[in-house]
Amino acid sequence: MMAMDQFKIENYQRDKPGMAFPSWEPVPPEKCSLFRERIASQVELQPRVDSLVLLRKLSEISFDVTSFEPDSARPDLLKILQSLKIEPLKQVYINWYRYENIDKMTFLDLELHLDDIWYPASDDIDIFDDTLKWILSVTHYGIVRAVILKNSGVKSSLPSF
Repeated sequence: MMAMDQFKIENYQRDKPGMAFPSWEPVPPEKCSLFRERIASQVELQPRVDSLVLLRKLSEISFDVTSFEPDSARPDLLKILQSLKIEPLKQVYINWYRYENIDKMTFLDLELHLDDIWYPASDDIDIFDDTLKWILSVTHYGIVRAVILKNSGVKSSLPSF
């Protein structure tokens, strides 16, 4: 049940000797299933829908927030969320694969250590919190997309950067 890639932890320890990798914990499979079901219901799909169908639906209703050059820049997650009028909870989730491999960590650690957690060459991640009002997707090719879930009260208009 380990979602965070071990090589990322090893790279961090090699590059930052004596510093501990940011605290994180894998989300148990049953809780991943609950997240998938709750998100599916929010987007008017059957709760036990296939995860690929869910991903397609989320892609259809998402909108581009910003883009960046993944080799030279990293998205400012807090600035992006603030532009959407979203205040993330202290703890957030990182979806690595089809809402089947999810890790939990503090938003502050994710933001401070994004370079060590998200690898642009290989990772597409989705970030959300327990409110399930929003999902922020960061692609490996430098696009940040957002989904505002049903009844969230969050504006879905494009922010200005």
